Amino acid sequence: MTRNRDAGLQTDLDGGTVGIDAVDYIAAFAAMPSPCVLLNTEFVICEINDACLAATERTRSDLLGQDFFAAFPENANTQDADGIRNVRASFQRVLETGRSNSMWVQRYDIAVPGTPGVFQERHWSPLTVPVLGPDGAVKWIIQRVEDVTDVRDDLTGALGFYRSELDEDHGNDTDRARRFADYTALSMTTARMFADVVAEAEQLREAMSSRAVIEQAKGIIMAQRRCSADGAFAVLVQLSNDTNRKLRDVAAALVDTAPGT
Repeated sequence: MTRNRDAGLQTDLDGGTVGIDAVDYIAAFAAMPSPCVLLNTEFVICEINDACLAATERTRSDLLGQDFFAAFPENANTQDADGIRNVRASFQRVLETGRSNSMWVQRYDIAVPGTPGVFQERHWSPLTVPVLGPDGAVKWIIQRVEDVTDVRDDLTGALGFYRSELDEDHGNDTDRARRFADYTALSMTTARMFADVVAEAEQLREAMSSRAVIEQAKGIIMAQRRCSADGAFAVLVQLSNDTNRKLRDVAAALVDTAPGT
């Protein structure tokens, strides 16, 4: 993927038409406030947004074209590290089901650039989202994460205070209360973020899926009418206006009825 615009980026998130070059999905992806990575079905990094670069202290040239798990290796110094195993399982589940997959808070330490073998402890709330092609198969994978390390540390400190109070008053009966408090606190933290995570990721997924269908419809029109990409898009806009239907719906109908599709 590149940051170059093309004539196909001319629909809003609902499939309606807007001015030429008014929507740049790559720029929108780059500006998303939460760390996001776009992968192909082989888990190779095809795009990464600015928030992710800031969170991982890496550069685009470091990461583009790299296998995700090679770019973000496991912290071998952590006992029972399971970040790679769990994240890979989430990616694979999305590939197999074509549905989003959310994970519980996951520890996945980040390597410190320029210092081999040194890692920063990080805890994330991950969501993995598929981007479907016109045929309904998974074409891309988006992973969106929230860094909850600081929140988790603050919660741990607060729980520590209450635990000391419980220990004085109730002795050994506090074990179950402590475990319950841990799970409840983390659940509340994750729940507050989850609605925004899902909404933002689903909007991006829908936008990219719409673009794929519109691009395929443009290709069909170009082949049939021997016209340019701009001319094909103008035909789609006219059909959308004449039938009072959203542009993506018109494009999808054209793709479904085209010979050989």
